[in-house]
Amino acid sequence: MTRYAVLLRGVNVGGHRRVPMARLRQVMTAAGLENPATLLAWGNLLVSSEGEASHVKSVAESAMADAFGFSVDTVVFTQEALLHAGEACPFPDTSPVAIAFCSGRIDHDAHTRLLALAVPGEDVAVMGEFAYLRLGRGQGSSKLAAGVSRALVPLVTTVRNLATSTKLAHA
Repeated sequence: MTRYAVLLRGVNVGGHRRVPMARLRQVMTAAGLENPATLLAWGNLLVSSEGEASHVKSVAESAMADAFGFSVDTVVFTQEALLHAGEACPFPDTSPVAIAFCSGRIDHDAHTRLLALAVPGEDVAVMGEFAYLRLGRGQGSSKLAAGVSRALVPLVTTVRNLATSTKLAHA
């Protein structure tokens, strides 16, 4: 049995696309995913499954569309992959850092688009399906953080700060 992190994109932000975490756990159990757990209210879900990540993604997205009445894009990684992603972070612990989790490998052109968004004090490092974002003054005021999903289209991308990513890896 593999433990997966299912990261929901764009839920519980700004008063719309509400996905209550208690209801999400019920929906995932009913869909056949085991031991659902949530972390915070921003769409961080952990489940166990014998299936591959693609199966977990399909089941989770279908169940959420049925239960909540709208589609929710997700990215799915093993909990072990999250642990490795956090350990591979190239930026020091003293700076605000976030990780963009993507549905596929980030190519050179997408990396270039991310770098173009960074202002002095910000930086980007790309490793496979992860983009590490050093955010200088923090995520809330960063053009880089605000534009990461658009810069990485057509990949589905969702961003978590390093602390949340670490908590998910160890939950």
